[in-house]
Amino acid sequence: MTTDKDIRKRALAEDSIPVEQMSPDQLRRKVARENKRYYREQEKRKAEEAAARKKAEDSAATPQQWWAAQRTTLDPETRAKLEKVHEEMLEWAAVMDEYVADGLRRTTQQDLEDTIVDIRALVAEHGLCDTGFVVVPKSWADVVYQAAINRAQRVPQFRADEVFVKYGYYAALPTHVFEPFRAKFMTRKVELFRPTYIPQVCPDCAKVRPETSSARQQAKTSTTDSAG
Repeated sequence: MTTDKDIRKRALAEDSIPVEQMSPDQLRRKVARENKRYYREQEKRKAEEAAARKKAEDSAATPQQWWAAQRTTLDPETRAKLEKVHEEMLEWAAVMDEYVADGLRRTTQQDLEDTIVDIRALVAEHGLCDTGFVVVPKSWADVVYQAAINRAQRVPQFRADEVFVKYGYYAALPTHVFEPFRAKFMTRKVELFRPTYIPQVCPDCAKVRPETSSARQQAKTSTTDSAG
């Protein structure tokens, strides 16, 4: 009966044989052993990375520390794509911040109108990124964290929120920058009605008293008129 010790001994002996001198069975066993070693090493590496990430998550005291731990789970291609979009959104955020702070002092009305067109296109393509989560202390440990992820998985337009709370990347324009810009440049100003005060002379005492349009309406519908 072949024991584990015999198998290990045979493996050591076969590993010392040059590949070109191996028999088909020896070569097959060698490939199987190498595959097994590779998968064991991969599992060990993943376990070590998971342990390191868990340690970083448990010790995270700031959003930046939490995001750094989560970014290690991204594959290089996905991370590169997210970073590219993030940099683009940061550039647009800087443009909007400058408009809010300086208005047209360093630019023209036409430039502003062109920028608004571009901003609308960005919002239509990417939506908005709700950055309000960061005001919650340790938001990653709060119910708001999982709520944001669940909502994003149900409604695609909130995908940017999930990317932000998990990895700290802007996948869309951040709301804390967009809203001041929108309020200042993308909202139509409506002038509120201000009542006009018309002085009225009391016929009994000759005193002048102010009267608004609502007071005049009341006077028209009232059966009595107060004097003085």
